[in-house]
Amino acid sequence: MSGNTEKVSVAELMKNNDIDMIREIIYPHREDFKLILTKAEGTRYENFLHDMVNEDQKEMLKVLDFLKSRGNKVVEEFFMPGWQKFMGF
Repeated sequence: MSGNTEKVSVAELMKNNDIDMIREIIYPHREDFKLILTKAEGTRYENFLHDMVNEDQKEMLKVLDFLKSRGNKVVEEFFMPGWQKFMGF
């Protein structure tokens, strides 16, 4: 995160979200993405989806850390209990 996080809003952190990416990048090039996702074995794009999910997870963890640093209880009261219940532990 940049040095001046006090003036950053949650909306600003989430402005480039996955829905925007799907609408603006993936959907207009859906045949290309379908090819990457289904026929990339043995190419440099073989792990494309895995790599994309890893990058998305890193960004989400930054947002959660930012929220936590500002006193937001989303991690302790919603995010972690929700996933723990979903995963059965």
